[in-house]
Amino acid sequence: MNQYCYDVRRIFTFYYEAKQILAGEMPIPRMAILMPTFVCNHRCVYCLFREMNEKYKHSIETGLLMRVIDEIGDLGTKGIEFSGGGEPLTHPGITEAIRKTIDRQLKFGVLSNFSISNPKLLDLIAKNASYVRASIDTFDGNIYRVLHRPGGKDGLAQVLDNMEGIIRIKQNENSELQVGVKILLTKLNYKNLTRTIEQAINMGFDSAQFKVARDTEVEIGDKQTIDEINDELSQIRDSYGKRIKVLGNLMEREIEKTGITRQCWLSPILIVITPTGDVPLCCYYQEHFRDPSHIYGNIKEQPLRDIWYSNKHREAIARINIEECNRYDCRWHIYNEILYQALVLGKGQWEFI
Repeated sequence: MNQYCYDVRRIFTFYYEAKQILAGEMPIPRMAILMPTFVCNHRCVYCLFREMNEKYKHSIETGLLMRVIDEIGDLGTKGIEFSGGGEPLTHPGITEAIRKTIDRQLKFGVLSNFSISNPKLLDLIAKNASYVRASIDTFDGNIYRVLHRPGGKDGLAQVLDNMEGIIRIKQNENSELQVGVKILLTKLNYKNLTRTIEQAINMGFDSAQFKVARDTEVEIGDKQTIDEINDELSQIRDSYGKRIKVLGNLMEREIEKTGITRQCWLSPILIVITPTGDVPLCCYYQEHFRDPSHIYGNIKEQPLRDIWYSNKHREAIARINIEECNRYDCRWHIYNEILYQALVLGKGQWEFI
């Protein structure tokens, strides 16, 4: 298990980008979040994108997807995360896109439900990705069907078979690939998390992230239950922490709601591209799909470099709404505060070693 990639202090490596932002400059985005499609083969009951998945069937056209990966590389960005939106691995050009990413020597990760039946694609990912994270939520097939509502009868079995294959390739290659499982907690799956973590360990996962589903009818609403979950997660970390990295909302934190009291200022450390081609400020600000003020360009209309360094980008940053940011759990809440305390208030004393 690679401890370094789960360290919250990784945000400190963005020191120079943060200093540029504070000086009023626009840094090169180190990471791109690329959402190839709104099409999804699951209909998860808690999904924040479900309405858009059902209403819109947008996907980035394959030729445009290849072009934008080139533009991401030309911009100086170091890594791409393929995620949803919809289910990224259902995009008809995803294999070509991943090969293009490899050819451009860009690091990449994949967030997926990993339910597809495509051994060659999974082999390509397993042998070349920096990380993968499977949204599984439970190892109980019956609960999985209720939560994910997959098209086929053997939904969980297919996913577990795929993940076993990826983990086997990682072990055979002795690679640094980090294989994680995401457990989004709801009223249906929060019990017996110790058993869940034991199953994740037995399969060979490197990490397990626990978050609470927000703004959904299956959200765990009462504080007592949240406290009980936190207690169990604390016990799990003490008992199993040497065998698997147990994550809450962010690294060592548990699952309390995150939030900010100051306007987010770190969005320029990454660039986000949606299935419509829109470029919004971040992937957490869910209202950007209905609020054009959060979008500062579209890759169908302008080169990515022009979008990134545009006045429209700066104007969108100035309009960031704290209340909207606080609707959901967001790791940028914590990142903003850490670097604000260290750089703006000078508490880091980073002039010294």
